[in-house]
Amino acid sequence: MKYLFTCAFLFVMSQMYGQADVIEDIESVHKSCLQIKFDSVACSRLYFFQLDSMVNIVFAKAKMTVSGDEKIALIKDQLSWAAKKETFYKRQDQNFLYNLQEGAWKKDMIRVTYEEKAEFLLKRIKLLLKKLID
Repeated sequence: MKYLFTCAFLFVMSQMYGQADVIEDIESVHKSCLQIKFDSVACSRLYFFQLDSMVNIVFAKAKMTVSGDEKIALIKDQLSWAAKKETFYKRQDQNFLYNLQEGAWKKDMIRVTYEEKAEFLLKRIKLLLKKLID
């Protein structure tokens, strides 16, 4: 339910403001959340889910701004990126489990995994935003 609310909130925010402004707000809230140090894993998980939703929103907007061959190319590019994303996620999850089982990491290191996944998403969002501007 919280995820659905987050998606709806992000969609409304992206309609009211530019996507770049929403990304800055998300990053600001995330940094503030981490500074509180109450539950850094929850902060990073929420940040990850918000950026995951933003990828879809920004992609949908980018898709609406192009037509014909550009739209087909954008969709193919997104599908290719989605496959890379899944591979990256699996590698991150395997790395986390391996290091946890070997005793190299503590359970709270899942935050690092969420952060790395979020950075992967953020790079894609910035690339899509650049395409929107061009």
